[in-house]
Parts: sequence; C-alpha cells; structure tokens
Amino acid sequence: MLARDLPCTIFAVDPAATSGWAHQGTGTWTTGVATTWRERYAAVADAWSLEGRDRPLVVVAETWPGLRGTALAGLGAQWGRWLAELERFDVPEKHIVRVDTGTWRKSVLGITRQSGDASKRAAMMRARAVLGHDVTADEAEALCIGLYGLRSEKVA
Repeated sequence: MLARDLPCTIFAVDPAATSGWAHQGTGTWTTGVATTWRERYAAVADAWSLEGRDRPLVVVAETWPGLRGTALAGLGAQWGRWLAELERFDVPEKHIVRVDTGTWRKSVLGITRQSGDASKRAAMMRARAVLGHDVTADEAEALCIGLYGLRSEKVA
C-alpha cells in the first residue's frame, strides 16, 4: 500500500514495554521502538516536527479489549507514558484514535483469530512489503496500526 497523501501526519503506537511506533506525513513511513522516556520523547518529537508543514498530528494507538488484571494494568501504564509525551507536545485528545487489535489486524492483514506469533509474522511480512526492508515485530505492528489509520474514517 502506498502512503496516502493525508492532510495530517499519522503517528501510530503499539504501547508495550518495548513499544513499536511509526509515522507517515510526507509520503514515507519511519519506524522505531521505544523503551525509555527519551525514546518516546524523540519519537513524538520526530512526528511532531512534520506538523509544521500544516499537518496536524493524528495518533492511532492500539487498545486491548478483553484483557484484565495485571496484563491490562501493565499495558495501560505503557500507554500512559505515551500520553504524557503526547501531552508535552500539546496533541489534542480529539486527535487520538484508539483501535483494538482485532480491528486493525482484520483491516490490514485480513486475519481475525491467530496466535500472537502468527499475527506478528504476518505484520512483519506486510511491513517488508511496504517498507522494502525488515523491521522488528514491534515496529511492524505499529506500521500496521498506522496503515489502519490510513483507512479509518476516524482519521480521514
């Protein structure tokens, strides 16, 4: 899928202890991973810098329906860390779209129920097709979340 020329920069996040991120604002995708506040800050700053081209920053981030207990608490804490960085850059709440794993996987990968490992492999294959090179599973899933953002009426 070629990058669609949107009137915004898409910044996609797969929040976790090792978070994948991806952004697209100039027709090409950039990806990376973040495990520290400095890496989260740098990723948001990089995406936000594209906003200066009259493109608002729109965040598309994964959410997890059905998770409970410590798993949800841990992922929620990681998302909270991303929110802190987005707040630092004054990203309005109305520019943040959350998408559950099943929705973006079905939309972008055409799969519904597969194991996490199978889904990661499918995401890595899709990322390789889009980028022309391999990326980590975390980056690949973030890219796929961003590709979902290109299709989402909430973003367009």
